[in-house]
Order: sequence, then structure tokens, then C-alpha cells
Amino acid sequence: MVAAVILIGMLIFLNNILRLKNYIFNLTRPLLDTVVQVRGFISDREKEKLLEENQHLKSLVFGLERLQMENSDLKKALSFAEETKIGVKGARVIFFSQGSGREFLIVDQGEGAGVQVGDLVVDGELFFLGTVKETGERFARVGLAANPGETFEVEIMSSRTKALARGLGAGSFAVELLPLDIILQTGDRVGLLSKQKFLPLAEIVIEKTVGGSTFKEARAVFLAHPELAREVFIISGKISF
Repeated sequence: MVAAVILIGMLIFLNNILRLKNYIFNLTRPLLDTVVQVRGFISDREKEKLLEENQHLKSLVFGLERLQMENSDLKKALSFAEETKIGVKGARVIFFSQGSGREFLIVDQGEGAGVQVGDLVVDGELFFLGTVKETGERFARVGLAANPGETFEVEIMSSRTKALARGLGAGSFAVELLPLDIILQTGDRVGLLSKQKFLPLAEIVIEKTVGGSTFKEARAVFLAHPELAREVFIISGKISF
């Protein structure tokens, strides 16, 4: 009997304790929920802050890399200007356009900066892009060398052989009037020679024999990537080849 009474008393005591715990839990639950929400908010805010800082650092790194590239490009352009005694102007690309099989660049330098129709345009690597076709006070339209109908006297760099590069569109060229005995290799560079300075234009990808002709041809592709160009250099004045 005594044991039974003690057991019943313990059960009543434990039950009361459980009820008390449930009461305390229910009473404090809103506060706990608020704490969890605040912690979640702080955690999310910290994540956002870290992401913002990460993006900022990436932006700084990208900006530094771009400045280094621009500095390298500028050094090459200045070196070219000093060696050839030809005026060189830097310009930013505003727009790259395509239409009817032809491609153009619009740049932010024009007549006000002394840019003239016929001036040559190169990219930061001094790869030849094309010529100025139209000018305004503060802009110029550059026709790309690979456009159909564009033709340039060029040299094969490996052999110093003269030839003619004719634009075929889509960044490709027909290199014509090549002597039959010339030895060509894939990757041979073709370019313009200005004041003894070679301006790379394209590289040979395949040789083509023309039946019954005293010359042979080759196909070449643009070395430059005009669709990615952000800055270019305009070579002004009369150019002799």
C-alpha cells in the first residue's frame, strides 16, 4: 500500500512537472521564434554583405586586369608610333554591327580628333582590323578587312612574298596571286607592311590550287576578334606599303 501510494505520488509530481514544462515552453515559444528569426536575419544579412564584398573584390580585380591590358596595348601602340613616326590615336569601341554579310565598328573618335576616311585601324595586339569608312565630329565607322569586296596588298611573313588578300566575309580571306613555287604552311601569317612595320591580318588555314593558272590561292582567317574589341588604335596620315 505504501509503495503504491508513493508511486502514485511520484506520477502526479512528474505529471505536474511535465505540465509546468509545457506551460513554460508555450509561454516562451514566441520569444524563441523571434530569436531564431533574428538569427536568420543576421545570418542572411552577413551572407549578403559577404557576397557584396566578394563582388566588389572581383570588380577590383577585373578593373586591375583591364588596366594592365590597356597599359600593355598602349605601350605597343606607342612603340609602333615611335618606330614608324606615324600618328596613332586611341579610341573606344561604341558598337559592333553586322548586316548583309558585312561587319563594322563604331568608335568614339572622329573628325574632331583628326580621323580621316581611309585611316587604318588596329586592335591592342596591333592586328589589322580594317579602315575608316565614314567620320563624324565625334565618331568614325570602321569597315572590317574581311568584308566582301575589301582587298589589300599583303605579304606572307615567313617568305616575304607579296600577295593579295580579298575579304570573303565571316572573318575569312582569299589570299590570291601566290607563286606556284611558294611553300605555305598552316598558321603562316599574312599581313600589311607599313613603314617596314608588319601589321598581322590573318593566318593561312588551307592551300588551294587553281587549275590552269600560273598562280595559286590560299584561305586565311582573321587574327583579330573585332566582336570582342573594346579599344582600338587609328593609324592616321598617308600610309605607304
